[in-house]
Amino acid sequence: MKDLKGKRIWGYLSVAVAIFLFSTVEVAAKYIYKLYGSNEIDHYQIAFLRFFFGLVFLLPFMAARKRLGKIPEALKRNPLPMLVLGVLGIYLTFTFYYWGLERTDASTAAIVFSTNPVFTAIIAIPLLREKVKLRVWFGFLFGLLGAYLTITGMSFIFPLKWGELNAGLAMLASAVSWALYTALGKKYAEEFGEEVISMISMGIGAFLFLLTIIVRGEIGFVARFHLATWLICIYLGVFTVGIGYLFYFGGMKKVPAASGASLFFLKPFLAVTFAWIILGEQPGKVVIPVVLASAGIILATYRGPVEEWVED
Repeated sequence: MKDLKGKRIWGYLSVAVAIFLFSTVEVAAKYIYKLYGSNEIDHYQIAFLRFFFGLVFLLPFMAARKRLGKIPEALKRNPLPMLVLGVLGIYLTFTFYYWGLERTDASTAAIVFSTNPVFTAIIAIPLLREKVKLRVWFGFLFGLLGAYLTITGMSFIFPLKWGELNAGLAMLASAVSWALYTALGKKYAEEFGEEVISMISMGIGAFLFLLTIIVRGEIGFVARFHLATWLICIYLGVFTVGIGYLFYFGGMKKVPAASGASLFFLKPFLAVTFAWIILGEQPGKVVIPVVLASAGIILATYRGPVEEWVED
């Protein structure tokens, strides 16, 4: 029992470290725009570099764990589903994500994208035929309301600034896209491992981002970057993808999956705090959306002690 308890404590701590790193994504990317403006790097370029550096960092760890052999096996047995997961989970999700982030505050982006677990819980009902409790529906409503109030600037009517509205809706689309990817990928993650499916998805997504950059005639984009842009992109890849994923998947193996995922309620709080300290964004206008989004995540994902015991 002591070993199990200690294992779970380390598991929750590992997941918490990962979420801490994930909470810096929006602020790090927005810092580039604060330094040099939106012409420094576009959404396709930052997405490509983030996942490219993340893959480069993760490859040695996957090789050491003898997991790389699972990648061709998964691709050979399920080529179309792997392609769909890569397109949906990385290419579409982060095209919407970075396009929206470029046009809105880091706080807004973080809160809206953080609601993806509540969408995952709802999507899993028809897709995976999972049973759902009433609290999950309340979680969905809280999360949706939190996202709505964030997008509309604490108004129950849509704002007149269509640019901000479009950016918020793009972030919402990225949250739904990621939720769908999570639900669809569950079957394959159970068969091949979450790390393997993530690596395949990131590889496909990074390739598609690079292909898009080439088609757009922007292959020489790296030559114009400032040093700070390179450092931030490396940080986004190594820390928020590479190290973050290692801590997250390592931790989730030691705790019940639903309860570990419930720690995502921390992200809105952390991201808004970082945006306030580093970017000077005022947190006052997003306090209520943060509380609603976080409450929604907890209600949609957390399982009580009895459910955890059954799951174990």
